[in-house]
Amino acid sequence: MTISLTTAGDTDCRLTEKTNSTSNAFTVPLSKGTLIAMLTELLSQPEKRMSGDGPVRCDRLRDGLRVSVGNGAFVLPYPQLFPLVVEA
Repeated sequence: MTISLTTAGDTDCRLTEKTNSTSNAFTVPLSKGTLIAMLTELLSQPEKRMSGDGPVRCDRLRDGLRVSVGNGAFVLPYPQLFPLVVEA
């Protein structure tokens, strides 16, 4: 499984998960830098459970972080999350 974070316009970014058989894309109405800042904030403060910005919410799970927008959500497992944050 590979997860990538790309810019999808001036104010949006897209989380994409690819496996051998499937591909899923999840659009987040935040800039890539803002989303990375939210994820980094949760990772750097272990006592913090949730971070939000407008319609976007990031929650800490046992195995990673969940990015939620409206009724949709995208789970970022820690092994795939750390390279995204370090890359930015």
